Amino acid sequence: MNKIFLFIVIALLAIALFLTGIVVFSVFEYDEKDDSVTVNLNEEDESALKEFAGKIKKWIYREATIHNPEGDVLPDELDDKIIKELKEKIN
Repeated sequence: MNKIFLFIVIALLAIALFLTGIVVFSVFEYDEKDDSVTVNLNEEDESALKEFAGKIKKWIYREATIHNPEGDVLPDELDDKIIKELKEKIN
């Protein structure tokens, strides 16, 4: 019984790794000329990613207002700088 269970677990892990590899290789593209990696997203995935990033931003600010009533996540406007850099990299 234990050997069958172990076999099923290993088979499921192998399938999950295979499917993860398919997703990763279909989204990321490596350019050997300038040694960079680009992400190829369709419009639906891009909008979902932006929506998810917006939810994370709201969650961070909500937590910050609980622990820091002024609402600033990081001192010296560092959070705004990080958000700006992330937006530049995404767009």
